[in-house]
Amino acid sequence: MSFTSLMRNYLLGLQECDPIESLEPLLHFVPEVPVVSREDTDPLLCGTCLCPLYEPVSLLSGESVCRHCYTATLKEKCEVAYSVNVCLAGVAERHISGTYKAMRLRLHGNELTKERKWSEAISVYNEALQQMEGGMGTHVILSNLSLAEVSSGMLEEALRDADKCIKRAPFWMKGYYRRCSALEKMGLKEEALVMCLMVVRSGRKEAQVAQCITRIGEDLLKKARKDGIESVCEMIWQHLCVEREKVERAGQVIKWHRLEIVSLSMEEMECSLCCRLYYRPTTTPCGHTLCEPCLNRLTQ
Repeated sequence: MSFTSLMRNYLLGLQECDPIESLEPLLHFVPEVPVVSREDTDPLLCGTCLCPLYEPVSLLSGESVCRHCYTATLKEKCEVAYSVNVCLAGVAERHISGTYKAMRLRLHGNELTKERKWSEAISVYNEALQQMEGGMGTHVILSNLSLAEVSSGMLEEALRDADKCIKRAPFWMKGYYRRCSALEKMGLKEEALVMCLMVVRSGRKEAQVAQCITRIGEDLLKKARKDGIESVCEMIWQHLCVEREKVERAGQVIKWHRLEIVSLSMEEMECSLCCRLYYRPTTTPCGHTLCEPCLNRLTQ
């Protein structure tokens, strides 16, 4: 069946099916967003948000993530409670200090957003962007800034920053969701539904996404009854074709930049027990790093 026919069936049967499951037949028309190449993974980048590590937590698997990401997505899955890796946090803060300040401001902006202090949050996010100077992690700040702008009614600014987020990090699904939110508030429902399709295509199926799809679908159904369902479906298809072209230009694999560290001092790479360079460094759940033999002797 054609996209137009499937979209017509989707809109007409919207109230009878699960909002996300009912989109499944349409998803093979939707492009896959690019993925990040993991070949050159930077040791100072969080594997979850792909931002510079802020208050890093090192897991037993050897991977390090931001404490914020650990708390939000991994803590419940881990059998051990982890603390901040003191050694890695010190290295990160000393060598990417501007970025570290930006990440601290971003988390402060997140707290203001939770308190619905939109104007203050927008000010803090903009300050974080200035500190970041276009560096790694800019995509997350732009995404959060767009959310605050949508909530405060600054729709054109929210759409602009969501577009910047997508352009900088086309693999970051929250950028598409922020763009969807701005488009929905602006009344551009067809484009907003296309953003929903791309989010669902990536595997995101949270309740928040389902609620957004339901709202937009119901609005489009009302419009279809007024302007004709074929016209609405054709408009959605045109917007989808535009997004497919953007994805094709971006390519399927994105090579993420690496952070540059000029040099490390001996003290940063020294075991606190034997006072020598780390040999097979191991980080404990409490956040301290020791040589593996030193740790074994300490625990025996």
